[in-house]
Amino acid sequence: MVVPIYDPKLFNLKEIEENNLPRSITGYAEATCGGSYPYVPPPGYRVISCQSAGMGTHGGCPYCIMSRVTCAMEPDEPPVTTPPRSSTISRLLLLVGVGVLAYGAYKYLKS
Repeated sequence: MVVPIYDPKLFNLKEIEENNLPRSITGYAEATCGGSYPYVPPPGYRVISCQSAGMGTHGGCPYCIMSRVTCAMEPDEPPVTTPPRSSTISRLLLLVGVGVLAYGAYKYLKS
């Protein structure tokens, strides 16, 4: 179960643009969108959007790379996925292939 966060300070954002905590938050962080210094959200949250915002903008240090990030709560339960099923055509082709191989082996051994 995800523990909701109500304190925006835990996201280490220099400027907050939109605060919908505990569901989501959007703001500017001293980080990159991937690469050498990626933004890492608090546990239970994930980055759903990240855009470059220049250097030293939105309250960051003059030489810091800034990014506009949106974080949202992780879903409580993982998505349900069904295992892949082979189709009827695949099974038919497999049986035909096995049959051809068996017939070929029979003919080879008989000669």
